Amino acid sequence: MDWPSKYGVEQPFLFNLLKHHKSAIVEFMAYAERENMTMQELRHELLSMGTSQMDVYEGVLFPSEICLEIQKKLREMIISEKEYRNWLFQGNEVFRQIILSDGSSWTLLPGHEPGRFVHIHPSRYSEHSFRTKAHTLRSAVAVIIRCKVKGVENITLEAINQVRKQFLHLSPVKSMNSIQAILAMIESFGIGPDILTTRENKRAGISCKTAI
Repeated sequence: MDWPSKYGVEQPFLFNLLKHHKSAIVEFMAYAERENMTMQELRHELLSMGTSQMDVYEGVLFPSEICLEIQKKLREMIISEKEYRNWLFQGNEVFRQIILSDGSSWTLLPGHEPGRFVHIHPSRYSEHSFRTKAHTLRSAVAVIIRCKVKGVENITLEAINQVRKQFLHLSPVKSMNSIQAILAMIESFGIGPDILTTRENKRAGISCKTAI
């Protein structure tokens, strides 16, 4: 199953929207719910988030606007892929950074897909971005989609761990920090999690209707 927003990023750019653009992630969740995406299909899409920490842009610029601004800046000095790589690797640098109109900073790297030689992502701790772990974001997105598709109103700790274990092949969350991080991420997408008091919640030290 193809997600249409993948095609909003034109060559020569390589820009992982599910990993680095919050509005695109919201669009993806709506698409997955509308198309009744299976959890197997969802897992396949979310694997693109990787396993490390990353920065996610939450500003007002659309992916196409980000690429256009960067492209205009590059046109002043770069025409071909060879010129781009020569510019990128000047001195001891292995990347470059560009500031866009909204003050956000973007890191430019070499792309390794045919025709997509300009790899971009938000710079670490850039304006209008937040830093998170891939498993935290992946868990939150999968849980939100699963609960919406199933018509579940309350997001419980059991629901989070069921999605992690059965569909994402991740271990269940146990530490308070991990639980709070996932719930905070869910809430950041406009979902107010109502954590039910269960044996698992009590062991984790979570009370009913925890506020993050």
